[in-house]
Amino acid sequence: MVLKVIDLETTGLDPVNDAIIEIASIDLKAGGTFVNAQSTLVNPGRPIPPESSAVHGIIDADVVQSPKMREVIGDYDGADAYVAHNFEMERDFLEPLIGKKVWVCTYRCAVRAWRDLPSYKNEVIRYAKGLINPLGVDRAKIVPHRAHSDILVTGAIMTELLKVANFATLVEWTNAPLYLPRFFFGMHQGTPIEQVPADYLQWVLKQKNMDPDALYTARFELERRRTKAA
Repeated sequence: MVLKVIDLETTGLDPVNDAIIEIASIDLKAGGTFVNAQSTLVNPGRPIPPESSAVHGIIDADVVQSPKMREVIGDYDGADAYVAHNFEMERDFLEPLIGKKVWVCTYRCAVRAWRDLPSYKNEVIRYAKGLINPLGVDRAKIVPHRAHSDILVTGAIMTELLKVANFATLVEWTNAPLYLPRFFFGMHQGTPIEQVPADYLQWVLKQKNMDPDALYTARFELERRRTKAA
């Protein structure tokens, strides 16, 4: 089995109206060997908004001579499964090009595996787990929010996750509702979920457009308390 760790940089977050400007991947083979690291700048066929450039540092001049996504997508297709951090963006941008795939989300799995971390951003997990030189690459060469660097960090996190759970379990965790250890928003941001007041959990459940995992967490925690009190 080949797992392809993959990362994108884009003009924005909307897979319908935005486009890929950088793609990178590295393959994790059975036995834990990483091979075939590759990255490509992509001409999105539209201007890169300044707010996007502020994140990844890529500007129009960097990609004007680059290939279109349809010209390079074949280099990134064909894996048995794909691995990404906060996988929804990669999935939503890529599946129209490569079809439906099996995914592992290192963010969702990390929340289950290590509930005591201060945050679940790629770089926070990297340092919290001591992955200073991810996949043996000197940390001075790691540039956060560039696709090639991010696949190295995500790949290193994946190796740590595979020490906690097998591949099938990681796929299951990726697709299951997520019981958060704490909310990452609002007046109780950072408070262990077990200590969040019940009235605030009820408030979360009443909000429109609330994150599905926050809704699940509030619902699960209220039920846990009711069961414990019974």
